Amino acid sequence: MTIKSVARAMLVAASLSAVAVPALASSGDCMSASDRTAVQIRQMHVQLMVAALKCDDGTGMRDTYGAYVNKHNSVLSGNAQSLRSLFQKAYGGDSSRQFDRFITRLANDASNQAQTQLGYCETNMELLQKAASLPANQVDDLARETIAFPAEVGRCVKTEQRKAEAPKKSPEKPVKVADASKTPPKDAKAKTEAKPAAKPAAEQQKKTQ
Repeated sequence: MTIKSVARAMLVAASLSAVAVPALASSGDCMSASDRTAVQIRQMHVQLMVAALKCDDGTGMRDTYGAYVNKHNSVLSGNAQSLRSLFQKAYGGDSSRQFDRFITRLANDASNQAQTQLGYCETNMELLQKAASLPANQVDDLARETIAFPAEVGRCVKTEQRKAEAPKKSPEKPVKVADASKTPPKDAKAKTEAKPAAKPAAEQQKKTQ
């Protein structure tokens, strides 16, 4: 994402704020450590990008930003792929749209910091110089140090992944219940099958006479 694309993202941020956003889940509870770091790297990257756009170019901040991007291009490209994979797990076919909305939200939040944070340009210039001087394998450490609370992705990634990986249950067969109206009670059946009672002895005696 370039500085121009961040500028476009900030222009549409107001319209996106009117759109219903899915219920957010705590990133600490719903992401693995690697996914959390991926979000922190992207969040720091967008913060630096917005700062380079917002601050006076007379400081040389945009040139420093260009040096940072050129040096860590492979890390940033891999990070974008990791994040898209993360959003694919959470949102499936809607992942691209949700990813774009996420980046726009990061840019909007970073832009708001410029209005409220004292020494905004100086602080971010110092961070940018530090990032540009680091070896590629240390960018994630700086991101974890800089972004204490990573932005929330939206849906709980672990929950969505568990749903996708859960084995499908076969439908249970209905249990047949005997119709009580058609099955006579055992006592009734016993009565119908009972032998006729023996005739009294007196009646039998009369027949013999």
